[in-house]
Amino acid sequence: MKILNDPVLGAYTRDGETASSAHVDRVLGRPFRQAPAEVHLPLVSVIVTAYNYERFVRRTLESIAAQNYENFECVIVDDGSTDGTLGEVEGFLADRRDARFRLLRNDSNRGQLGAQIAGFQACHGAFTVFVDADDLLFPDCLETQVAAHLHCEPIAAMTCLDSATIDEDGALLSAHHREIRLRLWQFFRPRASQKTVEILGESLECRIIPPSVANMIVLRDQYFWTTQSFMMFRSDFLKLVLPEKTDRFRICSDYYLVRMAHAFNSTILVHRCCGAYRVHGANHYAQPLLISADQESGNPARFAWQADEAAALALQVITGRLERFAAAFGEFRTVRALIGLPRKVRPPVFRLLRRRVKFREALIVFAVAWVSRRVGRLRVSWGTFVRVIWSGC
Repeated sequence: MKILNDPVLGAYTRDGETASSAHVDRVLGRPFRQAPAEVHLPLVSVIVTAYNYERFVRRTLESIAAQNYENFECVIVDDGSTDGTLGEVEGFLADRRDARFRLLRNDSNRGQLGAQIAGFQACHGAFTVFVDADDLLFPDCLETQVAAHLHCEPIAAMTCLDSATIDEDGALLSAHHREIRLRLWQFFRPRASQKTVEILGESLECRIIPPSVANMIVLRDQYFWTTQSFMMFRSDFLKLVLPEKTDRFRICSDYYLVRMAHAFNSTILVHRCCGAYRVHGANHYAQPLLISADQESGNPARFAWQADEAAALALQVITGRLERFAAAFGEFRTVRALIGLPRKVRPPVFRLLRRRVKFREALIVFAVAWVSRRVGRLRVSWGTFVRVIWSGC
């Protein structure tokens, strides 16, 4: 991997010096107006992975450069493109001369997750956003994500924003993402999972999705989020769940990331449209047709491998870093995640646990985790039954 544009690290507004006090006040909110000057906005790392997206990548980068939130770095990873993608990126960098933007070029195509790992290893931010090279961020996208992370309770590993849908020419097809189905939520602890939070001076609806809704890494029939360009992860969480390198998830890496986030943490969906997801004939996953919310995003038969890939990679990461996962989330949540893996890849969980704790404690943790998994499956099954049979939707 070659670093083609290396900025001076001091150019980042890490300590908030170049951000206006009004904007800091807008993002941090009223409780921080009297905070000491050293309390400042965090650095956000934006990672754009591009493979043969010559037509769209410059518009994506321009949308990032136009962010209201100035304290970010952007690493663009050209994943071995064979078209004019690299030239478009180099032209953008030459025109902008913005030290916050860097270009990395992989010597060979590593796939989406592999390219994201390369970009992440070159970043320094407290929060990370992975942006597809054909999507657009609205100017308030990053600041909304940061404000949601800072103000929503409970603290979550990931937040996700709503997004519009556009075609290849930018024509608006929908003002919301097609996989958001609001009626699903009323069956999942509505009082605990829905909050109105003051973000950027507005009262926004946030849906807190606790792990108890679906506390398994592999859950084939439920998806609660939008698309990857509109997700923001805590970088400490990514350091834990991202392998050093992988050939898995050459596309659809968000499937693995959100499943891992949700298996151990709550996730937060903010109902504010802050970007545009582009559908076109060259999407690696999505269908170019937009008919209704009830259609499949991609071909289920073609992408049936996702669950197996997620399970295999999760098994590799969790068992290889068992001490770190147990230290971060405790024995119970770690065991519960492992028990939730498909039977064909599930490790001898009790034996792994027994190596770490005494027999009695291991037995109690394993039994409670097993019951928790069963309850989670029943809750999801009941929610689906009520939605389909009782509500007829």
